[in-house]
Amino acid sequence: MTEKTQTYGEKQGGNHGIPKWMKELKKDHGCLTGTELLPWEDHPSHADGKYYSEPYELSKKDIEELDKFCEKYNLTYIIRADFSEWYPGHTLWIEIKQKEADSDEEE
Repeated sequence: MTEKTQTYGEKQGGNHGIPKWMKELKKDHGCLTGTELLPWEDHPSHADGKYYSEPYELSKKDIEELDKFCEKYNLTYIIRADFSEWYPGHTLWIEIKQKEADSDEEE
């Protein structure tokens, strides 16, 4: 029997899907249930208070929407092409988390 390979989120104790805290932000942002995917979301997962999305593509408008969302809720994000696990080489990887109080992250 072959062993199932764990995803990054599973290795970190995470789950697939949208965490409760993100659902609440999305409802506040205008989503009806918080489970609808925004343009920059696909294949969501979460672990250790971080939210992950793995879209196949991002347009300038998608990135602007992601930026507005994160700014509104004091979040920060990073987009990587080398860390995707859903379909490596075909999806991007976005990590979203709370901004740290003493961080030098760009605003």
